[in-house]
Formats: sequence, structure tokens, C-alpha cells
Amino acid sequence: MPLILGNDYVGIVEDVGADVKSVEIGRLVFGRISKKQIGTFCEYLVDEENNLAAVPSALTLKKAAGVPLVGLTAYKHIRENES
Repeated sequence: MPLILGNDYVGIVEDVGADVKSVEIGRLVFGRISKKQIGTFCEYLVDEENNLAAVPSALTLKKAAGVPLVGLTAYKHIRENES
């Protein structure tokens, strides 16, 4: 310890790197941070653009916050149990 927990997040993009192409400042996004790092229970975080996506307008922030890790778990389960 100290350790900041958390695997998934929802938030507004504050800044992007020079090579970032698919995300713009001010965009509402959600994602699951790389398994090499955790710590999304924070005010600010840095993540790779391939770990996040734009939040669909049909989702509230609360619903969007629950999608990344749970959605990945459900997707993996479906893929692993296909006939």
C-alpha cells in the first residue's frame, strides 16, 4: 500500500497526446484500463486510446460506468461458450 483500486472508468477527455487520432478533447468516454495498471478510482488518469470508447448518447453516466469490465466479462463468456 498505498494502492488506488479500479479497473473501469467514465469521464471527459481533458487532453490527448500528439499521436492520438480517435479521441478529441471534451468527449465523454468510458473504458477499461490496461491490466498492467489499475487505479481508476481517481480524479484524473492516463490511458491508451484503444482502451476507451465514446459513451453512446442513450446511456447515462451511471450506466456507462458499469459497462466496461462487466461488458468485457459477458463478452468473453459468450465467446468461450459458443457451440
